[in-house]
Amino acid sequence: MTIPEIAKVGKSAESMKLGHQKELLMGTKAQQSSGVKPVEFECDAPAAETVLLVGSFNDWNPTKTPIKKNVSGKWTATLTLAPGHYEYKFVVDGCWCCEPGEPDACCGGPDRVPNPHGTMNRVICVK
Repeated sequence: MTIPEIAKVGKSAESMKLGHQKELLMGTKAQQSSGVKPVEFECDAPAAETVLLVGSFNDWNPTKTPIKKNVSGKWTATLTLAPGHYEYKFVVDGCWCCEPGEPDACCGGPDRVPNPHGTMNRVICVK
């Protein structure tokens, strides 16, 4: 299995067929020299009251990473991550999922991996 190299993750209607991978072309000289990169996470859940971002980058703690709803109804957060592989999920109105409205049992693809709880996690590779 190949893990996609991405700096923007999440799914929107426009990116569903083309994939949800897009590199951000930003970062300070310090970030570039140390290898850390800004990574934008996006969750398309306009009807949601709350969306939380959890993953291996924040010890799966929903209180550590604020994610905010923008005017178009998408929830976004930008994290500064060092190179490596990271697993993550969204918590949409209390429900842990790879994507809102998509059961984890049906959540397949090259950017998903099984977890010890019998469901799936999203995965990104930051280079």
